[in-house]
Amino acid sequence: MSTAAMPKAARNGDIGAFRDTDLAFHRRVCTACGNSFLLRLCRTIESCRMRAARLHSPFNNNIGESGEKGG
Repeated sequence: MSTAAMPKAARNGDIGAFRDTDLAFHRRVCTACGNSFLLRLCRTIESCRMRAARLHSPFNNNIGESGEKGG
């Protein structure tokens, strides 16, 4: 996925596509630098961001903005 897709995803309010494009871009930057520690850190952060995105998804009706059930 190209970073050129980011503005389109933003205009269309496609949070998932924007997030996926952003993560792919940062993963490529970390890979290109050749630093194995940075790449591991990037993967860890990526994993945390994906979990947070699922928790705070607008499609998750059971969890409110505070992260509490029924919110």
